[in-house]
Amino acid sequence: MTPKNQEFIETLEGGLLEHVASNTDLEKVRAALKADMEKVKAELSVKIEFSKGDLLRWLFGAWVTLFPAILVLFLKFP
Repeated sequence: MTPKNQEFIETLEGGLLEHVASNTDLEKVRAALKADMEKVKAELSVKIEFSKGDLLRWLFGAWVTLFPAILVLFLKFP
């Protein structure tokens, strides 16, 4: 191997080693992601529960409005 090739390989290996993550780095990232996922899960749970109540109110309102209209149509057009 020529000295230029050897120098290139050493430079490349040195640069790659700076960007390689260790197991502890990966564990830190994994723990941070897990905490973030739990936070998002809790927020979504609250939003879903709020949406359920909101949906029930809208459905009840729609039925209260539509029922008299349908009843009038049935009575007007026998």
